[in-house]
Amino acid sequence: MKSTVINKKNIGSGIIGGLIAGVVFGFILMRMGTLSSAGCLLGLSDPLSGFIVHLIFCGILGIIFALIFCKGCTTFYNSTLWGIVYGIIWWFIGPLILCPWLAGTTISWNEGKFAHALPMLVGHLVFGFVLGITYYWMRSRK
Repeated sequence: MKSTVINKKNIGSGIIGGLIAGVVFGFILMRMGTLSSAGCLLGLSDPLSGFIVHLIFCGILGIIFALIFCKGCTTFYNSTLWGIVYGIIWWFIGPLILCPWLAGTTISWNEGKFAHALPMLVGHLVFGFVLGITYYWMRSRK
C-alpha cells in the first residue's frame, strides 16, 4: 500500500512550494533590511548567505507543510487557508521563540517583542499564502 503522505509528488510539491514562497518572502525580508538575519543564526552576516540559509529553511518548511497538511489541502481554498495558518504558526515559532532561543536571549512575550516581530507577520502570511497556492498547484498537476 502506497503512502499518500510520504511520496515523491507530495514531498516534491512541498519543497518547490517552500522554495517559491521563500523567494517571495526573501524579497520582503530584503525590503525590510532583515535578509541577513537568517544567516546570523549560523554565524553568517552577509545578505547572500542569509538568503541561502533562508531558502534552505523554507524548503524544509515546505516539506513539513506537505507532511502535515497534505490530507487537508484537497481544494485551492483549503490549501491556501492551511498555508496562511501555517505562516502564522511559523511567525510564532520563528521570530518569537526560535530566533531568541538560538541567539541566546530570553524568550518573552510582551508588547515590545510583539511590536518588534509584527512586521515579520506580513512576510509569514505571504509565505504561507504562496506556499499553499504553489503546493496545491504542484499537487494537482498530472
